[in-house]
Amino acid sequence: MAELDAAVQARLKEWADLLTAFYEGRDPAQKAWLDQELNRRRAAPHAWRDALLWLTPPRAVDASHGAEYYVTYFSASVLEEAVRVGFGSERVGAEGRAAVRTALFDPANSRGVLVDAAAGRRPKLPRAIATRLQKVYVDVGKESWPAELPDYLDEICRTALSTDTKTLGLDLLALCAEEFCSGSKIPVKRGRELKEGVAMRLPQIVALLCDVLVEKDADAMQSALKCLETLVAWAPLKGYVTRDLLRTLVQLIDEDLRSKTFCGDAAARALDAILSKNLIPPDINGFIDEVGALVLGLLRTLASALDSYDDGEDQEDVLAATSELVSTFVELHVPRISQRPDFPVAELLGLLARVLFSRAANPRTLRRNLRPWDTLVAYLGERDTCPDALASGIVDVVVAFFRDRCLFENNGEALSDLQADDDSDREEKDEAHDNDEDLLEELSGGSPSQPALGGEARVKGDGGELRGLLVDGHKLCSQACRGPLSAKAAAALCQAALTALESAIPKALPPPEECQNGPPPSCRSGAVDAATSLYVLAAAAPASPELYRATEAVASLAQTCIANRAHSLGPAHLALGCAALDALRALAPACAATTGDQSLSLIDGVLSAAFAALDDQVVPAPEPLARCAAWLVLAVAKASASAPWLGRSEKLRALAAAGAAGAARRVCAPARALALRAALVVHTAAGQEADAILAAPLVAPLADASQKLLNVEDSVLFAADALDVQTLNLARGGARALAALCAGAFKDGVRSPFRQSLQTALAVTPRLLAYAAARALQPQPDRTAPPNIARQVAASRAPHLALATALADLNACAAKLDPEAGGDAALSSATFLRAALDATRPQAQLLSENQSTVPPRNACVAVVQSTIVVGRAACQGRGAQSAALDLCALLLDHCALLSRNSQYAPDLLPPLLETSRRLLVDRWAAFVRRPNNATTPQEQLLQATAPAVLVDERAARLFHALCDLCCFAARGDDLPPRCVEASLSALRDADEKRRLFDFQPFVERWRAPLCDALLGALLDGRHALLGDEAAALLHRLAAPDLAGFFGSFLPQRIASLEGLDDGQKRAVLWARADDRPSFIRGLKDAAADVAYYRLVNTSAME
Repeated sequence: MAELDAAVQARLKEWADLLTAFYEGRDPAQKAWLDQELNRRRAAPHAWRDALLWLTPPRAVDASHGAEYYVTYFSASVLEEAVRVGFGSERVGAEGRAAVRTALFDPANSRGVLVDAAAGRRPKLPRAIATRLQKVYVDVGKESWPAELPDYLDEICRTALSTDTKTLGLDLLALCAEEFCSGSKIPVKRGRELKEGVAMRLPQIVALLCDVLVEKDADAMQSALKCLETLVAWAPLKGYVTRDLLRTLVQLIDEDLRSKTFCGDAAARALDAILSKNLIPPDINGFIDEVGALVLGLLRTLASALDSYDDGEDQEDVLAATSELVSTFVELHVPRISQRPDFPVAELLGLLARVLFSRAANPRTLRRNLRPWDTLVAYLGERDTCPDALASGIVDVVVAFFRDRCLFENNGEALSDLQADDDSDREEKDEAHDNDEDLLEELSGGSPSQPALGGEARVKGDGGELRGLLVDGHKLCSQACRGPLSAKAAAALCQAALTALESAIPKALPPPEECQNGPPPSCRSGAVDAATSLYVLAAAAPASPELYRATEAVASLAQTCIANRAHSLGPAHLALGCAALDALRALAPACAATTGDQSLSLIDGVLSAAFAALDDQVVPAPEPLARCAAWLVLAVAKASASAPWLGRSEKLRALAAAGAAGAARRVCAPARALALRAALVVHTAAGQEADAILAAPLVAPLADASQKLLNVEDSVLFAADALDVQTLNLARGGARALAALCAGAFKDGVRSPFRQSLQTALAVTPRLLAYAAARALQPQPDRTAPPNIARQVAASRAPHLALATALADLNACAAKLDPEAGGDAALSSATFLRAALDATRPQAQLLSENQSTVPPRNACVAVVQSTIVVGRAACQGRGAQSAALDLCALLLDHCALLSRNSQYAPDLLPPLLETSRRLLVDRWAAFVRRPNNATTPQEQLLQATAPAVLVDERAARLFHALCDLCCFAARGDDLPPRCVEASLSALRDADEKRRLFDFQPFVERWRAPLCDALLGALLDGRHALLGDEAAALLHRLAAPDLAGFFGSFLPQRIASLEGLDDGQKRAVLWARADDRPSFIRGLKDAAADVAYYRLVNTSAME
């Protein structure tokens, strides 16, 4: 090339000076100016031509620094942006792309920057620069192939066959496969064209890779394997995988395992991906059989390699990749292939056992090697029978895994690698739990906690891999105790777990004299071993002859742990106590059902341990321990239905006679609701009247508080604190406990066990709720007020807010238990609540200029959420349709405005939209009616075919307000996804059940705005995860008039899009598609194209 002219040389020297100052200078202010100046130079019209002129002459470029490196890298980045989006400079056209391609790689002359560097005709380029220039070359093809460059891919394949440029060709081929098949940053139509073009050449490419992989050129093999991984990830490779390719990959893995050629890990990953994506063609006879034989051979080599593995050897990558490959094959194909008589199943199990018990047995490797066994045991558990020899072999492996790999006693060196640091192993300070403890989980029914070693909330600091291994081991043992394996597995695992438990207890709970200077080092590992054994016992003992002995041992351990407060020794011992109670929850009911009343004293011992953990009179137990104890009591109480002799249990009789106060007073707050639920089950099983014993004492504080309010005139009810703090707290406690009883009765199938007390409570709830809500929304004092006044207002607001929330929960739980009575009471509560909110008008305060008088956000959110809870419950009542409209007005007047405030929307919109959905679906008749004043048969016939109309002006106003709220949320501007999802759900259900989209008032006023909102959200990419739901809803809206949608609405909406030029807008429009799948596909393609064009245009303007 001719020497550079003086102007170009001057510009390139300026580049070098600016880049050197930018990368090597230390003045931040100067760097900011330099950055702006470099961007200006990059945007110059001649920048990409100057970059080509700089790159063309051969020069040695240092791999890390220096002016030549900086300018070369900068030139590569200028070319990349110019070819792809322009980046301020002119975007190169066909002639420019041809010039760039010729400069980098001219196939006609086999010359160019990339080719010369690969062939050694110029100094080798640094890796970062070479990769960037390769990306530029691929981007040229992305724009030009096949229209301008029909031989583009063929030329790259020929380059990969040349000895000098083989690695370059394979790298370009891999990059082409990713860029052409991913469909990213290009229009959708163009992406499909590129992917189809690559698919046509896949047979040629696969054959090329096979040829390269057998030549034993290390660099070329690495590039070929990288190319294959990319093809598997992005290209439509199904149907193009050949036997030769599979054999070649297996041979590479085998050679690496035997002689450490260091290509096996990439080959194993590629073959694993082929199996995972099911790219093996199913139409080739015997293909799976051959894969099975190949993997079985690999498994033999892997087992031998693991037997001779040395931790100092650098072979972990290939071992891990091969283990993953074997696991994938077992999961996907062994259940099918093992049924063939000629497949060596016994050898496969033996080899898998050798791999599982190899010397490289750290927890991470163990978890990986456990995957095939998990698949096999789960598969056999679904079958009716299993051959004895096969069952015995699998059970022996499962027992050996538990005994030799999951216990510190036998595998401590490997497991201790993942023990937590001392700082992270400390138990977090227990929070104080009082009557304000949130019981929403229990009120909704709750569920037993996850095993202690598997739950982050219970054990702080245990290594994640260690915890994962123990949970996986427990899962494997549990699966083995079900199905045809259970007959052998339950007894063997139970015996092994009992032996391990007996060995671990002395280490976990050493004598006090040995703990004077802190617990010994073996204390923690002993506690973990004991907890692991307990969970295996819980799974195995119920089907084992050792059930009674196991229950007795676990009950003794639980009593010891709780009596000695073992949980104070650390998180592992807290996990041990929880594991003991969790195990008893499975063992005690099974023992009661199996052994009969001879286990009565044992059950009383179990309950003694649980009640000791629940008692908070001395030092409350930690929350996880108390919850486990409450679940245990509930499990034993439920067992009394099938084991009536449990009624003779002293502990259960004491619980039944204690009443609500005794059942809850001495129970720590987190477990209080569960204890009441257990007491209700015991009362029901004993045939006792739960109303007077359990519910009446809870209603008394509510009645007392309501009686005090009767002495207050309505005019001042919401303006003064009429109840003292003690009365508020007692009423709140009674409401929460009664709500817990309602939730427990619903969960356990006990219907209306305390109807009289519940009706009394619901009768006094509405006025009390309105008063509490109004006082909770007291405005904050002015900023000029003394600090003590502000503190007094805050202290007064808190108990009122807690009472309002508790009463709303009571309304909700009562409506769930008794829809008619509870729903009617909720309607009454809604009426009183409306009066309270009218008196305070929190939304007006929020929108006022004087923000100092606004109630705190948490108070507003809590009261409005309580309003929504009451409204949702009221939808289940029998009230007149006018009451439903009153409720709708309450929600819209006092909640909808708040929900549009960005601070409140995430908390308020989802429940408000759910309540709106219920109103539109369950109370549709409150808004819509058909004419019914006909007097003659002819008039009746006309009315039967007449369209439905809104009831009256009030119903119309509220109906349109609900639609407006749903439309606002569907637009999704600055809203979290759950708000948009709730809106889509409300609209979808209302249309499916009430044909909302065909209702004429909705069509006339809301179809076009809702279409605009949904289409705008989809085209702008807001909430892409909800794109399918929104697109389906848009199709349903457009279906009655698709001609108008595609002929008028869609073109106008596309024309108004910002950030696109006219040509791009025309390209975005998609052809009419009447069926839903085609409509959604076209819409999603248009959204992807809009995102691409905006990216290109935004980059070009920078």
